[in-house]
Amino acid sequence: MNIYKNKENKKLYTIEHLIKDIKFLNNNSFTGIYAEPYNFKGETIKFLNKNHDVCKLFVDDNFEIVGNI
Repeated sequence: MNIYKNKENKKLYTIEHLIKDIKFLNNNSFTGIYAEPYNFKGETIKFLNKNHDVCKLFVDDNFEIVGNI
């Protein structure tokens, strides 16, 4: 698992890309990127989008890899 630094606030996050929502009746409305705070208390950054390429672009534009755990 990689550790990412947010380019805006400079804090560390781990990122999960939810590709298929278990709750299939909601038309995968929770699919997208979830950036969880790493070693600090804070809000989870959520970017909900069903398109994998758009999600990858969001991560590339807003985060950079700084380590691996």
